[in-house]
Amino acid sequence: MFVSLAVAGASALLMAALYAPEIDLSRIYYGTDTRATGLLLGAALAFVWRPGERRPAGAYARLKSRGPRPGGRFLRRWGWMRPVLLDIVGLAALAGLVIFCLRLDEFQPLLYKGGFASVGLTTAALVAVVAHPKARVGTLLLGWRPLRWVGERSYGIYLWHWPVFMVTRPGLDVPLDGWKLLALRLAVTILLAHLSYRCVEQPIRHGALSRAWRAFWRAFRRADRPFRRGLALRWAGYATPVFALCVVVGVAVARAEAPAPPAYLATQEIHTATEPAPEEKPPQNAPPPETKNRQEASTEPAPREDAAEGKRGSGTDASGTEDKRSTRENAQEAEKDGAAPAATGPVSAIGDSVMLGSVGPLQNEVELSVLDAEVGMQVPYAVDVLRSRRAAGQLGETVVVHLGNNGAFTRGQFEE
Repeated sequence: MFVSLAVAGASALLMAALYAPEIDLSRIYYGTDTRATGLLLGAALAFVWRPGERRPAGAYARLKSRGPRPGGRFLRRWGWMRPVLLDIVGLAALAGLVIFCLRLDEFQPLLYKGGFASVGLTTAALVAVVAHPKARVGTLLLGWRPLRWVGERSYGIYLWHWPVFMVTRPGLDVPLDGWKLLALRLAVTILLAHLSYRCVEQPIRHGALSRAWRAFWRAFRRADRPFRRGLALRWAGYATPVFALCVVVGVAVARAEAPAPPAYLATQEIHTATEPAPEEKPPQNAPPPETKNRQEASTEPAPREDAAEGKRGSGTDASGTEDKRSTRENAQEAEKDGAAPAATGPVSAIGDSVMLGSVGPLQNEVELSVLDAEVGMQVPYAVDVLRSRRAAGQLGETVVVHLGNNGAFTRGQFEE
């Protein structure tokens, strides 16, 4: 018990130590070492909490021979309060779990800095109360037949809901959305959980596998040698294709190459600026620099069709003046219509893979002064880029930011 509690505390401390809002939280959430707190608290509870279990006659006789138990007089006088205290603790634990579900989410630091441990302790308290035969929380409240039915199939519902949700994406897999899609998903999930409960869980719980193994071994020992040889060949015939399939799939997965990125992500990073930092000229005999997985785009924006037509026109400033006037008029009309006005000056764009895939259309539509795009860009890195660009005076009149697909951001980062 003490080992379980110690390792549970160490797991909670490790989660709090590894947590950082600017990193991907998948490692913390899915890591066994950081999520073992709940399991180990339940294991520790199982060591000490066995209500309703009868003591062996020998142990009871030894306790009785030692004289009256400590606190026996208190229990005789106030023992009637035990069920009341159990119900109070159970209701408080149940209310605490409801509050945790309503107030905590995956983006709050409190969840990783003691939140999971608090949920585990509250759940352990509720389980301890419900397991006691004198507690009325388990019999009257949680013992309601529909809740018991769902509870018996809860693990199957937990296992089946994710694949069901993944193959019923709205607009892609099924032509449904809203409450209709939710009702379909819940119905399919509950049906699959019920079938697995009846056909898989219940037979295994009642010893179907052990009975099948004993029957097979009994028949194998009693049969003669030809029957044993035929049975062995039959099982070898079943096992050989399965083994071959596992080998083929394993080799194919081990030797598989990563798929080539799509055309719009062929370049993993783009960093441009109108005024790059001056670089020292390399000596004439210096070897060429190493190529990196980065495209240094041209400092000049991509030529646009309207600009090219203006140059092929009269060759004076009249075309440029007309373009600026028309752009200003379009912006005023957009403001009158309630739409966001178009960018009339240099634009700075910072973002992740979505921004990286939009480089071509952006360069055709606006004048990009700064473009920082990278696959999997996190919010803290983008904030640092914005700070450095602003300090260097390289941000345009309009700044376009597309982030949030690869990690969460705090309120302070958003307001900054």
